[in-house]
Parts: sequence; structure tokens; C-alpha cells
Amino acid sequence: MKNFIIVINILFLSLLFVGCSKDDESSVREAEFDISSAYVECNVTFNSPASQKCLTVTESGHSNSYTIGQGTIAGFDYEPGYKYRVNLRLIKIANPPSDGSDTEYELIKVISKVKVD
Repeated sequence: MKNFIIVINILFLSLLFVGCSKDDESSVREAEFDISSAYVECNVTFNSPASQKCLTVTESGHSNSYTIGQGTIAGFDYEPGYKYRVNLRLIKIANPPSDGSDTEYELIKVISKVKVD
């Protein structure tokens, strides 16, 4: 009986440690991005039927781009008609709202701002 209780406790502790994963933690990283020169229409949330203005961003070294909502990058004043290269801090949100992004963006530095004709 005593061995049974010990085995149960070991199993319980094992499950406790397995259940605590890093997915529940916030993480922060920095990356360089290119931002397009014009807004595009997009739906930021799946529940929202209305579209809004979004920025098309591409992380340096990656070929695929994606959109983020207007005003999503804290500290960044976007001006249409210019292509930007920026350093951003990406903060992964541990428990994001169901209708929001799982990432917050903060401007570190504008590397370049080039007028597009």
C-alpha cells in the first residue's frame, strides 16, 4: 500500500511538471521588418465583418508577408507613400484575448524611410 501511494505521488508530480509548458509564458524578441508604402484593407479579427486599414510587413530574411492593424506598432508614426525598414520588438502575449493578436509590436528604430513615387 505504501508503494502504491509513492507511485501515485510520483505520477502526480510528473503530470504537474509536464502541464507547465513554456507556451504559457510571454517571450520577447527583436527583428528587422520592411513595411509597405500603402495601407491595405483587411479583417483584423475573425469575428469582425468590417475591414480596416492594415500594414503589410515582411520580416527580413523571410519571403512571406502578413498584415497587422493600423496603429499596432507602438511608437511608430506611419506615413503612406513611404517604404520603411524598422527594428521592432515583438512581445508574444501568454494569454491573448480571443479576438486579438497574440503579439504586441514596439518600434525600436526606423532604419530607413524611402519615398515611393
